[in-house]
Amino acid sequence: MNTAITVWRGEVVVLRGDRLGGEKVPGWRFRRTVDVGVAADGQRLVVLAVVARARGHAAFVRTGPDWGSWSEIPGWKGAAGDVAFAGGELVVVGQGRYRVGDGEWRRIPDWQDGDGVAADVADLDGDGRPELLVRSGARVTVGWALGDDGWGPWADHAGEGAAFAPAADGERPKLISLHGERHRAAPLKLDIDKASDTGVWRILDFDSQVLAVHAALLHTGDVLIFAGSGYRKGVQNFRTRVWRYPTRTFTAPKTPIDLFCCGHAFLPGGRLLVAGGTRQYDPFRGIRDALAFDFERRRWDRARKMARERWYPSLITLADGRVLSVSGRGADGQLQRVAEIFTLGKGWKRTPRHALMPFYPQLTLLADGRLFYSGAHMGAQHGAVPAIWNHATGRSTPVAGLPDPNMRNQAASVLLPPADEQRVMIVGGGGADMHHHEAREPQVATRSVAIIDLSAPSAKYKAAARIRHARMHLNLVLLPDRTVLATGGAAVEENKVQAALEAELFDPRTGKWRRGAKSRVPRLYHSVALLMPDGKVITAGSNPKRGIEEYRIEVYSPPYLFKGPRPEITLARDHAKYGASVRVTTPDPGAVREVNLIRPSATTHASNMEQRLLHLPFEIKGATRLDITLPSKRNLAPPGWYMVFAVDAAGVPSRARWLHLA
Repeated sequence: MNTAITVWRGEVVVLRGDRLGGEKVPGWRFRRTVDVGVAADGQRLVVLAVVARARGHAAFVRTGPDWGSWSEIPGWKGAAGDVAFAGGELVVVGQGRYRVGDGEWRRIPDWQDGDGVAADVADLDGDGRPELLVRSGARVTVGWALGDDGWGPWADHAGEGAAFAPAADGERPKLISLHGERHRAAPLKLDIDKASDTGVWRILDFDSQVLAVHAALLHTGDVLIFAGSGYRKGVQNFRTRVWRYPTRTFTAPKTPIDLFCCGHAFLPGGRLLVAGGTRQYDPFRGIRDALAFDFERRRWDRARKMARERWYPSLITLADGRVLSVSGRGADGQLQRVAEIFTLGKGWKRTPRHALMPFYPQLTLLADGRLFYSGAHMGAQHGAVPAIWNHATGRSTPVAGLPDPNMRNQAASVLLPPADEQRVMIVGGGGADMHHHEAREPQVATRSVAIIDLSAPSAKYKAAARIRHARMHLNLVLLPDRTVLATGGAAVEENKVQAALEAELFDPRTGKWRRGAKSRVPRLYHSVALLMPDGKVITAGSNPKRGIEEYRIEVYSPPYLFKGPRPEITLARDHAKYGASVRVTTPDPGAVREVNLIRPSATTHASNMEQRLLHLPFEIKGATRLDITLPSKRNLAPPGWYMVFAVDAAGVPSRARWLHLA
């Protein structure tokens, strides 16, 4: 573009080639300049020159008005760029990359080269942290908090160049662009303008490094992501990553076995137990192995093997902390009909033979200790029906009323909040197996939703408000304001053209869905979504075909994060017994509407059987104190780590505090 603009000393200054405001920049020594940039910070003025070389390009900066020597920018790539200032540090933007100060180069997501590059910095949301606006041709995007909070969507914005006009306190600055020889300021249209209704999505400028087939939130705040062989036949480099959310830091623990398509559940102490996985591809066969992830050392430890091989099993934590392993394909290729229970220090013990359950049956631990199979599963139904199952005796009691029972492959189900009401919702799903739908007429997933009240004497599913987008391989996430997020999935299995990008939010109190913001990344087979302690939701993964792996990470900020200041809480202790009272310190106890206890997620294949939300009664005890009462029933809250959220009258949650219940 070879033209750039900035605002210096209250005036718009234009740099065209080597001329700044019509006068030549002193000491300009470049004959093969292909682009320029300019930025101002108080009394300083910095110019950028991008220069063509025999091999590639280089970039140099020089600071005025005293005009010292030219400095080459290390690691430069590309033929276009610009500069800006953020808190006294120089931000350098190139084609698809940027860096702040002397930091590392970082990627600008979903970059497409346009006619020139431009950038400037301003606080666009009033939180005191600067945003980085980047222009590529006629499109602009915003890196929130200089990209640390992710990047917003690309949008059209006429003109060239980028400079923010000074704005009065409380007002958003307008963006100044060049239009031929003139410049003009225009307001920016940003997704945060509707955020209090729809929330916003942000894509991060780093990726998950491995396909997120399986993911779990550890009570350390880390996210455990693992793929095993990751749907790649013959691969022996089994993969695990630990993400130190929200930083850019990952570690890569050694993965001793192929955990692809295993089951998992949390042990009471916070370790994630995984069992089963893949021994063979085409046809797939399972394994007997089990591992437990040590969150302190960040490594996998061997656990005792199951009696039976399992591929696509479900694991669920019981009221006494033992873990039940159900279903999965055995050595003979058939579904396992004998479950096994894992006890720490003792290993696995078989349970009585049970009714047939398909792959990854989605189960819920009920208040009376029995388990409910919702009808959501992976693959074919195999004649299984929703049922209440007593694992101690093997007896199952079918429940009726599920709409579209043959369309629940990769549906999602969840225990609606609060857990003591014992209502389970099932959402979406598709036909038995449509991996090869391109060879025949595609089968469209269902929009059907149903809810069952399992506290009723004769429990029966009843149809509920339908979702807007037909979805299978979706994810449901419990949010701290007691709503449910539906995200990802597609109307046709493994078909990104049919992907549902728009989030949907369900309020159990009203029984209604409302529309959320649109994400950018189709999340199909082998994708995950998890609630984080800051109240945001991360999404990762997608694997529509073997070898096609999606590593981009998106973060959803629900509407409640845009409805005012957040409550603040601290807990007097982080370990407590069932039925105990725990003191909570908060600046304004009277502003607290509710306190919720949420078990962290461990998810795969549209199934997230760990998450549940419990209401915590509380009593105000002073000007900055309230006391919460913890659950007394283990079936409602299996032992382990939980997040504690306080929610105010506007539905805005605090950041979570971790509490171990035993």
